[in-house]
Amino acid sequence: MTYFKHIIFLILSITLWDNGNSALAQNIIERTAKYAPEMPDTFFVKFSGLSNDSQVDFEIRLDISSKGTPFEVYSTEGIFCDSLFKPIEPFNMNVPIEDLSSDSLISWHCIIRFPYRQLFKDSDVCSLNTSLGKFSGSTYFRTQYLKKETPPSPHQKYIIVILSIITGFSILGLILLYKNARRKKSEEIIHLGQQLECSNSNNAELDKKIKELYSGRWEVFNRLCDEYFNKKDAETDSVRISVHKELERQITELRSTKSLVELEELVNTYNNGIITRIRTQMPQLSNKDVAFLTYLYAGFSPKAICLFTDSKIKNFYNRRTRLRDKILESDAPDREELSSKMQLNG
Repeated sequence: MTYFKHIIFLILSITLWDNGNSALAQNIIERTAKYAPEMPDTFFVKFSGLSNDSQVDFEIRLDISSKGTPFEVYSTEGIFCDSLFKPIEPFNMNVPIEDLSSDSLISWHCIIRFPYRQLFKDSDVCSLNTSLGKFSGSTYFRTQYLKKETPPSPHQKYIIVILSIITGFSILGLILLYKNARRKKSEEIIHLGQQLECSNSNNAELDKKIKELYSGRWEVFNRLCDEYFNKKDAETDSVRISVHKELERQITELRSTKSLVELEELVNTYNNGIITRIRTQMPQLSNKDVAFLTYLYAGFSPKAICLFTDSKIKNFYNRRTRLRDKILESDAPDREELSSKMQLNG
């Protein structure tokens, strides 16, 4: 309960404080009349001073006088220290002809409240926008505001000068340290860039050689497999004999578990561990599926893969499509890369 009482008290305090400030911020208008039948119809505005004693706002004082001349005040604004200020509460008036006397000069003594400030300049100006034109005043600000700053004593001046010198040297030291650190950083970046450029050049050359060896390794073998695949079902034995027996030996050897393990290591080395990632991210694939993908990633032609897996060419395309869809539909992090590397020109 005590906690809630404090909250309620705080809310009431803020509310009362806001209301007090609002009351202070209200503009004040006092109307007086002076009998002057001999005076012609006229209208004029006189700025009479300002005060900033309240510590909440500062007030501009002006007098508006009219005899037989209706008018309307639209707005008020001030330029103080080159910044535009509006009153805390809008200041406007509407005085029709029926509110005026034909033989008296009516005056309105006005206090207009602006947001609080301490400093003013000789060029400060306050303007009143009316239906009869714009009226401004500026010469009174420097001499008539009531609260003045106490000028610093000689002792205070010395302290300010010393502090300014210390601050200046501190800033200069920081600038020199910053420039030195930036120079060292630039040198480090240039050195690292040179090392990286050299490393990239070496890596690019090495990568080029690896690609040439890797892609050319099976080029002749692929052609032999294609020829063998096309002729292995021929009716005459003489056609089969035309293909070198060594090819059949290599095909049989590549079907073995040992050769498949070696091929998997080679594919892993060149393709950033792609077979290892397949086994880790797609544990649901069978060993035959992994072997099929190994031949595929190694770059063998469809007909060569059919010979290694002892399958028909039609079954090859169906199997490849099934495996690609299975990878893409999985939650494997590298599914896009794993499926994209399955593309073949055949």
